[in-house]
Amino acid sequence: MTLFLSTIAALSCAILVLLAIYQLAMYVNLYMIKTNEAQGAFGGLPESLAGVDVQIHTPDGAILNLWHRGSGPAVILLHDLGMNAAAWHPVWSRLANYGYRVIALDLRGHGSSSLGNGQVNLAQLQTDFHLAMDHMNVQNAWVLGHGLGASIALDFLQNQPMSARRFIAGVVCVGGHSQGESMGNLKYAWVRNSIGTTRFQRLLRLPSYGWGFASSAFGSDVSPKMIQSFLGLLQKGPMTAYRTVLGELAKAQSRFGRIGVPVLILASLNDRKFSLKSAHDLVKALPMGALQIMPDYVGNMMIWECPNQLVEGFRAFSRGSDESLAS
Repeated sequence: MTLFLSTIAALSCAILVLLAIYQLAMYVNLYMIKTNEAQGAFGGLPESLAGVDVQIHTPDGAILNLWHRGSGPAVILLHDLGMNAAAWHPVWSRLANYGYRVIALDLRGHGSSSLGNGQVNLAQLQTDFHLAMDHMNVQNAWVLGHGLGASIALDFLQNQPMSARRFIAGVVCVGGHSQGESMGNLKYAWVRNSIGTTRFQRLLRLPSYGWGFASSAFGSDVSPKMIQSFLGLLQKGPMTAYRTVLGELAKAQSRFGRIGVPVLILASLNDRKFSLKSAHDLVKALPMGALQIMPDYVGNMMIWECPNQLVEGFRAFSRGSDESLAS
């Protein structure tokens, strides 16, 4: 009995020491971020994008909000879970300046889009995407999808390959996608189980946890402004309504062989959400897949960390794909 109690006490002390080390590491990380003011041009996000605001009513009573700007070749921007259309601001202005017709959608429950009835599922998000493209009379558009946004585009191409070809000329997966191996492994199990709870939202408001969690989405050149903007969006996001979606993403059986359009994967060595191994595996599974490695200082939030390289990578790949298909 004495040995048992001694073992329990030793284990408890070890756990407390590990927790103290983790907490200390979080505060060191917090200090390093707050004193790192030498980053690039990210100056925060506007409340909305510069463009025309459009509202679309769905059959189940939700209102989808999107912005569009320009009149050239269409590029559709689909954001990640917890973000919104305005998160694309650094990319939006660059694409518009190059003469593209840029369209950014607030996924239901995000930004200015309403949630509709109850829990959201992947089929519903694909239907919303289809509805938005129909409403905007989009054809042969390139889709830039970040995380969940990339999954919506890839799922649409897998489930409706013939009709999707009319809308989509190609896809750029920014920081990979959010299904299969990337969301199904044990590393993200705690995220899936806790992200839709009020406890998670409370934790995000604690500097030691919130800043630590947010910094995992970035590479080494993260700034305080990036962390504040990221947390500001997450704290407004409809996390509880997306628990079904997170479960579906974890169990998704991908049929990438059905995707008949070019797909570019943008990945980084320091992306802690979507590994380079996952990126290479995805490229192998895609009939027309390609991989571009982004700078090492970049994490998963490359739409803020390196918008210039992202846009230039997209432009080069889309031009090459268009020329290849034309020949």
